Amino acid sequence: MIIIKTIQTKVHIDDSVLLYSGDIDAVIMDNLKQRFEGYCYMSCLVLDILEIQQKSNFVFSRQRHDGSASCNVQFRVRGIVIKKHEMLHDCVVKKIDKDGHIICKNKYSAVYIRASKALQTIKQGQTIVALAGLVNYKLFKPAISVNALPFIPIIDKSSDVIYTVQVSNTTGIVNKMLAQMENEIKQNQSLDKDVYAFFLDLLYPYETKKRYDKDKASTKTLSQIASSTSGAKLNLSQPDWLPMDKPIVLSYGKVESEDVLGTDELKATGDGIVVSENYEAIMGYMVHKYIEHMVTIRKLCTTYSTMELVEANGNVWDIYKRHRR
Repeated sequence: MIIIKTIQTKVHIDDSVLLYSGDIDAVIMDNLKQRFEGYCYMSCLVLDILEIQQKSNFVFSRQRHDGSASCNVQFRVRGIVIKKHEMLHDCVVKKIDKDGHIICKNKYSAVYIRASKALQTIKQGQTIVALAGLVNYKLFKPAISVNALPFIPIIDKSSDVIYTVQVSNTTGIVNKMLAQMENEIKQNQSLDKDVYAFFLDLLYPYETKKRYDKDKASTKTLSQIASSTSGAKLNLSQPDWLPMDKPIVLSYGKVESEDVLGTDELKATGDGIVVSENYEAIMGYMVHKYIEHMVTIRKLCTTYSTMELVEANGNVWDIYKRHRR
């Protein structure tokens, strides 16, 4: 995930001539770029130094007599962070040691996967997908260190939660996210249809397709919810995405007792039926999750762009299918 972050540090200038160069900001920027770009610092991998926000006056060194000086600098960076269970694409297997542990790398991370009988079919040189576990940003290392899991299905437990929201169609941030979502869907329409259909089905984490009780809940797209009459209340639950290219959620007119959240005591009293939440927070979360889903499919389709490549890496997909629940 790309982030924008503010960092503070001290910049040392050893060559006193540079202090009088006429463009001290350029001197500081060059120093920052050499030190930080392409390296881990402050829990991210720094990609670019965007701007210098603030700097103090230079203070000349009292311990040295070469005219060197330093100043405190606050600057903004564009960087990468990896969150738990994030899919790591394009991991090339560099080594499989004698115990079966897998070492692989992609553009921004060095990945370690513990040995498992389920992974014995993976070969050196193969490009695989991994799921991030523990993440470590070792200071000034050129890659993020990740202890990863093999490509296995992860079920989102938040899909079991029912939220009550007050519909609002005037929220700018949600509308922007919906526009981004539609753009992602449009991009995926240009992918190879057979490859796209394969990964759309593969990423569904259950062995059998779940059936939803239409008497309890109706299906709505996120766009339909966003265009609902302002002020209406809805009970919404995000399902695990079905193998389809529409972002479908469930809308409950009435929540039955078996859907009540919480302990048996709460269910008996009806006090734990729903979680009342902010519309922008819930809609933003649901749209963001679906965008992540579509980006993952697109990256898989780009890496394995033909059915020949998909079939050649069938051992990887078999691992995923065996772990479906």
